[in-house]
Amino acid sequence: MKTKPASATAFHVVFVEATAELMERKTRKKLMAAGVVLYAAEPGGCWTVVSHAPDNSGYARAGREGKTRLLHRVAWEQQHGPTPKGQRVFQYCGNRRCVNPEHLRLMTPTEIRQEDMTRRLEDAELTQAPLNREQVELIRRLVHFGATRRTVTLAFGISRQHFKDILGLG
Repeated sequence: MKTKPASATAFHVVFVEATAELMERKTRKKLMAAGVVLYAAEPGGCWTVVSHAPDNSGYARAGREGKTRLLHRVAWEQQHGPTPKGQRVFQYCGNRRCVNPEHLRLMTPTEIRQEDMTRRLEDAELTQAPLNREQVELIRRLVHFGATRRTVTLAFGISRQHFKDILGLG
């Protein structure tokens, strides 16, 4: 099985659980410059990156040593080695900012598309629970403070599309 060249795995960071002290602006910036990625451990087991803003697709990225990498891929490679050719690192939990190695799987692009289709079908089966104004505002606040889409959709019994609509992303 072919693997990516060693230079692809040269990007190294340290994953550390965030505390209030570490999240202070000056401290966080110094840690990020030193290659530290802060994450918040969530009840579902996700390690959601909180030190780096998500990119336009919702993934956590970091720049280091002149390179920019997706942090879930870095987490996988640091735990398991280079990603084999034709494989992708997939966040099985559905949280695009999760870097918990236990939530990461190697899959082919075809397998990932099939998994996404299965999730969409499951979401379509969820009932569109009517939400009042307070619940909608609570969802927006929860997301602002780092709650994952999966956590919110399960807690409120809403679909992914309903979640996106609430946040104005749909």
